[in-house]
Amino acid sequence: MKKINVYTGSNEYGKLDQLPLQRDWMDTTFDRHAYQCFPVSLSNRLGWGISYPEDITFIWDGVNDSTDKHVKVLSGEVYAPRQGQQDY
Repeated sequence: MKKINVYTGSNEYGKLDQLPLQRDWMDTTFDRHAYQCFPVSLSNRLGWGISYPEDITFIWDGVNDSTDKHVKVLSGEVYAPRQGQQDY
């Protein structure tokens, strides 16, 4: 199991918000099917989102390991530090 550290602080880097269970984009899917998709529905029920002042754009090659060598950040790098860099 992964460990997630959470720290309180300013909204300078990212803002954590509780999200509503009903989503417009999910409502507009055919027969509201997005609500029937287990991974999407489960993620939606967690109810939290992180937003940043600008978009973070990246490419991931699909390799799942604990290194960052498989992700190339194209924009918003200030909000997506590489491993070994200072945490916010």
